[in-house]
Order: sequence, then structure tokens, then C-alpha cells
Amino acid sequence: MPSQAKHASEAQVSSWKKRILALAAAAALVCAAVLAVQAYTVRSLQADNVLTFGNVKIRLLETTLENGQEAPVANGYADRVDADTGASRIVRVQNAGDAACWVRVRLDMEAGAEGARQDAASAVDYRYGAGVDTSDAGAQAPDALPADTWVFRADADGAGGWFYYTTPLDAAGTTAELIEALAFDTDALAALGIPDDSTFYLDIRVQAVQADNNEDNVLDAAGWPPSQTA
Repeated sequence: MPSQAKHASEAQVSSWKKRILALAAAAALVCAAVLAVQAYTVRSLQADNVLTFGNVKIRLLETTLENGQEAPVANGYADRVDADTGASRIVRVQNAGDAACWVRVRLDMEAGAEGARQDAASAVDYRYGAGVDTSDAGAQAPDALPADTWVFRADADGAGGWFYYTTPLDAAGTTAELIEALAFDTDALAALGIPDDSTFYLDIRVQAVQADNNEDNVLDAAGWPPSQTA
């Protein structure tokens, strides 16, 4: 009898071990699934480009932090982004010409395969630079704008908008940071029907006009290049 009890006990322990291993394996699979859902690829469509508008020349500066140091982001650069912690992405504009200019920047985010992308702007959380005003500045009085920062003006249809730098950029001058990092809202992605493990495309558009004899306030400046979303 003791021998039978011993065998029964050993069988029971073995059974429990198998159950524990099975539960551990299941937990590992769940963790893997969660990680897969929360990781995305972000690809930059345009970075470090010199653009010319008449007698005005500007450079879009897009960088990322690598080991605590800023590194340039090349066109088509892609990196994996954890939905919660996000990824470093720093955006500035530099005057690459001789004439002072006003500048504006537009941030667009799309998700999906080539030829089948959809707007994902409502699901991205940008970490803006210090002092950036993301409220609609369209109704602000010109003298209410702070210096050396960015203000947002929404499109007429409310679907997006441009960030305007409030101080003219002199030759070789560089703006303050517009954004420093980005992350994603997983609930918003689900609501948009964007699949897990999607690829996102960050499209940064920058425009400039001369500042001399062109108003004292960027929101009143004239002559911006034509745009479908001006």
C-alpha cells in the first residue's frame, strides 16, 4: 500500500507539473500576442531635405536619439515603435538660404500597405516641444502669439492643419523642436480598424515664404505655396 500511495503521489505531482508547464506556455503565448499587438513600424517618407520656394531655401531636419545622441533620419528610415513607450522623432526646420523667412510644417500619419493606406492621424500621440501650442490659433490676435515657438492653425474642414513658427528665421537659423517623440493609442487604432503590427508612414511637409515686407505675424503672411490642404 505505501508503494501504491507513493506512485499515486508521484503521478499527481507529475500531473501538476504538466499543468504548470502548460499554463506557463499559455502565458508566454499571451505575452507574445500582446507584444505583437503593441509594436508597430514607423517609416519616414521625407527627411533632411532642402526645399526652395522662390528666393527662400529651407531644410527639414528630422533626427532620432540613439544612445543619447541625435542621429539624422534618412528618407525611408523605418524603426519599430512600442505603442506605449513610443519612439524618438525630433523635427526642426533650418533656413538654408540668405533671406529671412516664415515657415510652416504639416504632420500626416497614414497606416497600411502601399496603395491601400488610411489616415491614422487620430491614433498618433505626438510629444511636442516646449511651448508648442496645439490649440487652433486661427482666432488669436496677432500680438497674442508668443515668440520662437509653434502655433497650430486648423484646416477649414477640421481634418488637419499646419504648425506655424512664430518668429522669422534668419539665414542659418533653426526653429525650436516641433515634436520630440511619438506613440500610438491602441484603442484608437482598433476603432479605426487598423490591423495589428501595421506599418505607419510619417509624412512631414514644410513650406516657407519670405519674411521681408510680408507682415509682422506668420498667420498674416501671404504667398504660401499652393497646397491641397492649405
